[in-house]
Amino acid sequence: IVSRSNCRNSAAGFYTEHLVEKKKFCAERLNGSFGSTGGGFYIADKEGNLSLRGIVSSVKVKPDGYALFTDVASYLPWIQEQIGGTNVQTTLSECGKKAAIDAGRPWPWQGQVYRNDSGSIQRVASVAIISELFLVSPAGVYSSSELRDPSQLSLTFTSHESGQAQVFHSQRIGKIIRHEKFYPESGSNNIALLQLQTPLRFSERLSPICLWRGDPKDLNVNNSNLR
Repeated sequence: IVSRSNCRNSAAGFYTEHLVEKKKFCAERLNGSFGSTGGGFYIADKEGNLSLRGIVSSVKVKPDGYALFTDVASYLPWIQEQIGGTNVQTTLSECGKKAAIDAGRPWPWQGQVYRNDSGSIQRVASVAIISELFLVSPAGVYSSSELRDPSQLSLTFTSHESGQAQVFHSQRIGKIIRHEKFYPESGSNNIALLQLQTPLRFSERLSPICLWRGDPKDLNVNNSNLR
């Protein structure tokens, strides 16, 4: 994570417009890649278990600049309010564990949302499992009326076998819960929850990511991973 001042100074015209709230942060690229909209920024502990700190807020970034993330840690009260009594996995004994290499899916909380658009498949965003019924996602990708209709969307999970990505599980989305104060113009509060029609069954290839419980003001984090 880089400081807000360094981020703005790198391209004042761009980042001053997009970094308008304190619930976003900038981070450097990993291996030359920002990942995709909804991709995660993770904090690793000494054992290598991961917690979700942020999600890529927008792919509209300078080619040689920083990635902009919605700081999920700033929205934990909102997430808990929306989920209610549903258990959100938060301890590293229950979540944030990468799968074995031979599982073909080292990041078992990652899913992809697609829309079937007149016979063609349109990728919408990456999402992350946080409980049996809920996944976290950017809100901005569901701005159009078509994409706000969960019946038009599908959630898939893939594994890589023999060098190719193969869908091994799909799930229907029951409800899209966008933050009530999300503003498309500024991108403020760019976070949403996807509620599934039926619960996931956790396994080695399907399991939740922990939600980072540190102070959102803390930008001095180590062992971070962008995926």
